[in-house]
Amino acid sequence: MNKEKTDIPYALNKILLQSKKNVFSALAGRNISKFKGSGLDFADLKEYSYGDDIKFIDWIISAKHNNLIIKEFYEEKELDIKIFAMYGASMYFGSKELKSDILLKIVSFLGFLSVKNTDLLSIYNASDDCELLNKPTKNIHIIRECLKKIYDFQPLGKTVNFDNMVHQIRKSIKRKSMMFFIGDFIGDYDFSKISNKHEIICIIIRDRLEENMFIANNIDYLNPKTLNNNKVSISKSTQSEYNEKIKNNDKKLYKNMNKNKITYLKIYTDEDPYVKLVKFLR
Repeated sequence: MNKEKTDIPYALNKILLQSKKNVFSALAGRNISKFKGSGLDFADLKEYSYGDDIKFIDWIISAKHNNLIIKEFYEEKELDIKIFAMYGASMYFGSKELKSDILLKIVSFLGFLSVKNTDLLSIYNASDDCELLNKPTKNIHIIRECLKKIYDFQPLGKTVNFDNMVHQIRKSIKRKSMMFFIGDFIGDYDFSKISNKHEIICIIIRDRLEENMFIANNIDYLNPKTLNNNKVSISKSTQSEYNEKIKNNDKKLYKNMNKNKITYLKIYTDEDPYVKLVKFLR
């Protein structure tokens, strides 16, 4: 019997097969391009000429020389893809499908796409600690191994330590990389310390109930962070207060992302993540 089919759960194997099919199918092959990004290393400075890409203008140097100066780059032959699966307790929730399952689908899809494009791939399980699951590779089999580790991870009682993640990135990742951060982004996320060196793409996974809480009485509630089980009632005022907090959370998040020129995509648990990713990465 094929060992690959027996040593992982059926649900995870199904996700791997779906992701692989969506990446390597004829439809995906026609529509999905390489990961967007400059993929460039700095080479030299020169005066701006008509037809040059204005996005490479260095405005600080231009101001000093009182003339438009652009940066020239060497093109890299491959991208260095880093995928951070931000797997805290809040991901173990979903009214249609668990956010954690959507996360697995996204990680596997991006992993297979990276291998298809012959880019270097590294996957991290980022929770209270940021664990590198594999060395940079183009080996397609590593995706299955990494997904199994994330699938087996127990997120209950854990929160994403983003500051620790940023510290580890600054300390250990020296080469310019394209970084995918995948999670629900509920909390404080400041990308200013890494956005100037790396290209960052954030994929936000949410359940619609998180952004529009319902009114209810005496419902059983298990706090995934503290693991305490309580009965709670959600009044109209509680609903309004919670919804306002989520709006403020996202307002702060989007402000930071826009300020640091970060591309982002939101996927809800009642949406097909593959369809949204294909459109996003065209």
